[in-house]
Amino acid sequence: MEHNEIDAIKKEVKKEFELERLKLFSDAVFAIVITMVAIEIKLPHFEEEVTEKLLKNTLLHLVPVIISYIVSFIFISVYWYAHFKLFSVLKTYDLGLVLRNLLLLFFIALFPFGSTLFAEALTIGNIPLILYIIITFGCGFSGVILGRYILSKPELLDEHADITELTRQYLKMFDKETIKNHSPAGKLYKKWRDRKNVKKN
Repeated sequence: MEHNEIDAIKKEVKKEFELERLKLFSDAVFAIVITMVAIEIKLPHFEEEVTEKLLKNTLLHLVPVIISYIVSFIFISVYWYAHFKLFSVLKTYDLGLVLRNLLLLFFIALFPFGSTLFAEALTIGNIPLILYIIITFGCGFSGVILGRYILSKPELLDEHADITELTRQYLKMFDKETIKNHSPAGKLYKKWRDRKNVKKN
């Protein structure tokens, strides 16, 4: 085996290892974010004797936080799965991919803050809900940028990967009408708009 071939193999192995690090880093961010959202579900410290009535009232106060966790968990899971499918067809990476991936993770990392806002929105009004919707749309928008970049770069893709179905699903997932009518962020925005219209009437 010639020296150039050995260097080429070493370079390819190094790229694969670095790509795996990128995947692990991304998965770690998703996992940490879900954990941080779950941490918000906690019982307060009781200064008095705990009775059944006190515990029941406390749990009722936690309902908005629990709902916020469930909604955020669903959103994060959807974005993680799309990220997982996209990265499953990669054989290497470039700077453009890393930057777009970091943009997605930037918005994903805002979910613990957004989840707290969403819990507040269930009790105090629209502003926290609007900010939460902005975060979810930011995740969706950055996901579109990342996906389009990956699918437009044949040199980054595994030559054995079948991307036809993935491309079809991805384009359908991030189609304008799909986002508006069927995405989690779109549905959340629609509910907020309907609630606002009801208040006006």
